[in-house]
Amino acid sequence: FHEKATADDAAVSETLQERPLKRKRFPNQLSSKKNTLLSTNKKTTVENILNEQIEYSTLERLDATENSSAQRAAELRRYGVPFVWINVDIGATVGFVGRWITSQGELNTEAFKNDVANAKAPLLRYDTNFTESRPIREFGNVAEFVDNQWEQQDTSVYLHQWQFPLANASIANALLEACGPRPLSNLPGLDDDLLCSWLERAQNASALQYLFLGTTGTHSRLHLDPGGLDLLIAPLTGLKRFTLIHRDDAYLVRRLDTDHPYQDTVSSSIEYWETSPTLPLARKWCADIKPGQVLCMPEGTLHAVRNLEPCLSYHRFHLDRH
Repeated sequence: FHEKATADDAAVSETLQERPLKRKRFPNQLSSKKNTLLSTNKKTTVENILNEQIEYSTLERLDATENSSAQRAAELRRYGVPFVWINVDIGATVGFVGRWITSQGELNTEAFKNDVANAKAPLLRYDTNFTESRPIREFGNVAEFVDNQWEQQDTSVYLHQWQFPLANASIANALLEACGPRPLSNLPGLDDDLLCSWLERAQNASALQYLFLGTTGTHSRLHLDPGGLDLLIAPLTGLKRFTLIHRDDAYLVRRLDTDHPYQDTVSSSIEYWETSPTLPLARKWCADIKPGQVLCMPEGTLHAVRNLEPCLSYHRFHLDRH
C-alpha cells in the first residue's frame, strides 16, 4: 500500500508540473502573449511565477458615442471587469465643467471658490500620524485649500472624497443645481440610477456624489469602497492614474492583521502589495484617465489612485437594475 501511494503521489506531482495553470477568461476578452502571465507552453512552478515580470493589462475602452457599447458595458460590469468610456462629452452632463473649467482645460479657481464658499471638506494626509483605521482625521475650508495647497502645489494634502450633496444646505443646493440632476447618465450600458430616489435631502439627485482635488503626486493607497455599488470617475481637469485589481482576486494581495483568519483587510501598503509573491496571479490593470473619459469600476474593485497632474475629478456611485 505504501509503495502504491508513493507511486500515485509521484504521478500526480508530475502531472501538476506539466499541466499549465488555466484561468477562466471573460467573454471576448483579448490578451496578447506578452500580457499572459502563464502561457500554455511553460510549466507552472513557483520559480517561474516569482521570476515573471509583473505586467498590468490595459483597460478595455468603449466609445460612448456608439450605442453598440451598451451591451459590452453591461457584460463587463456583470463580470466585475473595470473599463473606460471614451469620447464622453462631460460638459453636457456634469454642469461643473462649464462653470469651473476654462477653455484651456484648467481650473478657474476664482469661480470654484465662489461656488464652494466656506464649505468644509475631508483632507487626507499620509504623515506620521496616519492610521489605516482612521485615514481621514481633519476637515478644512475648501477655498483655503485652493489658496494654500492647490495654488502652492502642496503634495502633502489631498482634498479627498468631499460628499458635496451633504454640505450645509445653501452650498449643497447650489452645487447640486450647478452639477445637474443626472450627471453621467448618458453613458451606454447604464440604466437609471436608483440612488437618486434614496435621500430626499438631495433633491431627487444622488447623495453619493463626490469631488476630489489634488496637485501632482497626491494619491490614495490601495483600497476598496464597501457598499456593493459601482463607481464612476470623471476627471474634469488633469490626469489620474489608476491601478486596479479584480474583486475576485483581492485575496491575492491581502494581509492578515489579526489572529482570526477571517478578519483580513486589504493591504494599504504600496510596498507590500506590489511585492506580494501572489500578485502575478491576480487580474490587474493600469490606466491613465483624462477629461473626456470616464472610468467604471464594478463594485468591489480594488484601486490605488495617483494624480499625474493637478486634478479635479467628479465621482459618483451607481446602482441600477443590473
